[in-house]
Amino acid sequence: MSIPQGRAAAAMYRGGPDRCGVTGSAAAADGFVPWRFKATGPIKGSPAVAGGVAYVCSLDGVLYALDAMTGRFRWRYQTRTGLDSTPAVADEVVYIGGDGHLHAIDARTGRRRWRFPIGDSLASSPAVADGLIYVGAGDCRMVAVDTSGTLRWEFTTDGFSILPGSPPQLRGTGSSPAFDQGTVYFVGVDGCVYALAASTGKLRWSTPVGGSDRSSVAIHGGTLFVGAPGSLFALDAGSGEERWVQHVATTFDYAVPAVADDTVYIAGRHSQLQNGTPSTEGDVYAFDTTTGRRRWQVTTASWIEASPAVGGGLLYLATRGSSTGPAVLAILDATTGELRWERQADFRSAPGAWPADGIRSSPAVANGVLYLGYPNGYLYACRAEIGAGIVPPDRSRRVPSGKEPGILRRIRRRLLG
Repeated sequence: MSIPQGRAAAAMYRGGPDRCGVTGSAAAADGFVPWRFKATGPIKGSPAVAGGVAYVCSLDGVLYALDAMTGRFRWRYQTRTGLDSTPAVADEVVYIGGDGHLHAIDARTGRRRWRFPIGDSLASSPAVADGLIYVGAGDCRMVAVDTSGTLRWEFTTDGFSILPGSPPQLRGTGSSPAFDQGTVYFVGVDGCVYALAASTGKLRWSTPVGGSDRSSVAIHGGTLFVGAPGSLFALDAGSGEERWVQHVATTFDYAVPAVADDTVYIAGRHSQLQNGTPSTEGDVYAFDTTTGRRRWQVTTASWIEASPAVGGGLLYLATRGSSTGPAVLAILDATTGELRWERQADFRSAPGAWPADGIRSSPAVANGVLYLGYPNGYLYACRAEIGAGIVPPDRSRRVPSGKEPGILRRIRRRLLG
């Protein structure tokens, strides 16, 4: 089995090591029939797709391998703790972080090749580039391991201070590292963006942005884009200097920007209070990559923790769901922000001891098929260009021209002159 490279595959989190969330624009292959697969625990991480196989982790501690076209079960790999990150696939090996280790698993058979201890890696999804695997690790570290399971380097950031002036606390780095031009980028526990030499781990620069280490950066055209509470930063990839910053009334805790051509997209939780209580709405933005000028904004009925994907003129988005608004899979026009399709989604976990309500899995698109994990344990695969196949169909609809989309509360659009 060969692992295809490029945007036809989504072989790791956000499609590739640049974390830009760009997808291919081809329609689904002839004969594809939408399918769903039920894991025994909630799915919080995003799926990876490569070589005709979809790989997805679940809080039941299992990595599942499924036929990408049919959903047919191929194999499972069991760990000791819940998994909520995205696998990375390269050279017929699947890499996941879980139960305190980085695991290397044969993509054909599901058998373990090796595992390396990294401590509590939280939700960091590995990046694979130039023969090394990069992943967030315990005690504020970022580590690089080679394909034989040998540590190449580790880098430790400062800790997290709960209150100003309080002693910094050590914890695992949850940021999923990004790679470009021999450099690894990530958000540290201390809220700084770090750039490290990919081969040695030597610090090239760091820039404080006040971000959450649960977020990650996207790299496009020599610029890093990273969200923080109330801000979207554009940093020079070579120096870390600020190119521009946009301040908005939105918190970006988990979201990774999606970047295509001259536009960067980001989604998060509306941070203004409503009648004295925290807002349950979400916001989606499109900004010019060069100037930072806002192109459009959409406010959704539920906040957003998943990162959007973009390709073929479409933006794919999943809202979290709340007590006042349903979770929705939405397909927007990437140029205007207008809604093309929406599908209501089940944001409740299955009955039991799974505290995983709300959709956090980011849409992954490969070969014209959109894959999305739900907290009820289902992985769905549907036609990406129209969203067809996400159930329940009786709650799915295409938005007629001129009518107010169901997921939208309002649209504020500022087009460039």
